[in-house]
Amino acid sequence: MIKMLTNDKWLIGITVMGVVLYMGFMGFVVLNDRCTDYYIYLISAYALGNGENVYTLPASAFEAIAGQLGIVTQVGPYLYPTLTALVVYPLSFLPLRLGAAIWISLSGVAALASGLILCSFTTEKWKQRVILLSTVAFFPVLTTMNQGQVNLFVLLTVVLTLYYLHHGRNVLGGLIFSMSILLKPFAIALIPLMIWRRKWKALGGFLLGVLLITMLSLAVFGISSTISQIGPLIGKSGLSIAIPSGLNMSLTVQNLNGLLGRATTGISAPIGLMLYLAIAGLVGIITIKPADRRYFEIEAALLIVTTHLITPLTWYHHLTMLIIVFALIIVYWDDFKLDMTAILLLLGLILTDMHGLLWKQLSNLHPILSNFPVLTALLLWCLALAIVRRSKETPG
Repeated sequence: MIKMLTNDKWLIGITVMGVVLYMGFMGFVVLNDRCTDYYIYLISAYALGNGENVYTLPASAFEAIAGQLGIVTQVGPYLYPTLTALVVYPLSFLPLRLGAAIWISLSGVAALASGLILCSFTTEKWKQRVILLSTVAFFPVLTTMNQGQVNLFVLLTVVLTLYYLHHGRNVLGGLIFSMSILLKPFAIALIPLMIWRRKWKALGGFLLGVLLITMLSLAVFGISSTISQIGPLIGKSGLSIAIPSGLNMSLTVQNLNGLLGRATTGISAPIGLMLYLAIAGLVGIITIKPADRRYFEIEAALLIVTTHLITPLTWYHHLTMLIIVFALIIVYWDDFKLDMTAILLLLGLILTDMHGLLWKQLSNLHPILSNFPVLTALLLWCLALAIVRRSKETPG
């Protein structure tokens, strides 16, 4: 990757531009005390480190700990596995703003590193430049940083997984993949793909990683909290993700459920739910149709965008994972040039960014203008599907 950078001044320039953008935005986020989700992780890590079980902690106790740490913004309960708290735990020993600055800065580094690693999937310089520039220009990255979310670390671990699997280091790839799943299961569809493609060493590395992370959680946070982390996954919050009660019209929800909710206002909940399940099911069936092409990473990209489309609680900031899809479409589109495909990709990027900047104003003009991100995801799904269905043997 260092050789790739040193051989192309454009890549160096884009990287510097990304560093300036992300570090400047980090200062804005920290000075304005906006990283709410980081504070949730921090409170939880502090509580877990002091023997408290955050999964059973009442809201009043959670707020009391926030007060002890000097957190004045309103924060909610911790609904994630313990791995995020383990990652944040060392920051709990630092001053509040310093820890926040480190967390947000590392998020920006994770985004840039992801873009650079994805560049290594092709040797064509112009493709590398487009991939890195689209990463830096993708507004969901800034939305994630603004809220202090863990999403960019999930992105990096998935990108590293694909990188190591691409280079035949399956055990290491599976080990890193376990981190991504236990941070947030955005790429959970890669597990059945690994089984389908018989990547048994990667699956072994994944199971080893889950075991090691569980043992670390037991050692640092104890048995009660480690066992209790399963609760949110199978409890009310987990069921609400898997089984929605109807259509969601929220402007932040960017998936098929939200798209249908905004397009069919006034429809009854049961009919809306049936419509959503039918369309999501159809998308799923089309996606899993056996393919002629056997490139794991582009199939993984297809499954990632499919998961984000059909999962009913995919929010705008979760779309950071689409960086993988953008990049691998560019890598594997053999005759990619300045044609309608490139224009559509650029338009999708611009409109997705526009939503992040002007979502309230756009929704006031017309509800249909709130669908740009999910429509971009649909475009990426179509393009990735087209690539997977083609049978040419080597990527461009």
